[in-house]
Amino acid sequence: MNLKVLQYIILIILIILVFVKVETCNTSKSKSDTIITIKYDTAWKTKIEKTPVYTPGPTKILPGDTQYLPVDTLAILKNYYNKIYYNDTLLIDSFGFVVYHDMVTENKIVQRQKESNYKIPVITKTIEKEIHHYYKQPRQVNAGFLVDPLKLRLSGLVSYEDKKDHIFHLGVTTSQQGSSIIGGMTWKIKTIK
Repeated sequence: MNLKVLQYIILIILIILVFVKVETCNTSKSKSDTIITIKYDTAWKTKIEKTPVYTPGPTKILPGDTQYLPVDTLAILKNYYNKIYYNDTLLIDSFGFVVYHDMVTENKIVQRQKESNYKIPVITKTIEKEIHHYYKQPRQVNAGFLVDPLKLRLSGLVSYEDKKDHIFHLGVTTSQQGSSIIGGMTWKIKTIK
């Protein structure tokens, strides 16, 4: 096979590879994503507490009005010395309740107990951060072509890029004077972001 025919075949294959590469470059999506997910979680802690029994004394004594009516003194004294129990329930929104157990005798609170049953919400904030980086592949093979319309020259070349960003070129050029094989090497000077 003639060298000139071989060069034309290589040139046609290189041009086809360039168009295929352009087609696949348009469809590939290699970009960097950052996904941040924030989750809120509410855990409920049940708190049941009982307080010790205490005996409060009078805080203020007010004199009563004097009235002279026929009364049953024995019934009044019986009510005075009876131990009467009171329960008071206080609801705390949707968290629970507190119950007070009071014992009253001789117009005094002689015993008080508090019973609590409520849940305190604990809100936990969890931040999950996923970062995806897409790096360029460590080794690449590229194909391309050059056109020089002033000298009527057409060139096709294949490039190989290694891990150290050195690029090696090998190609075929044709013109009116004839065909030749060309080669070269380039390396990275500076990365532009």
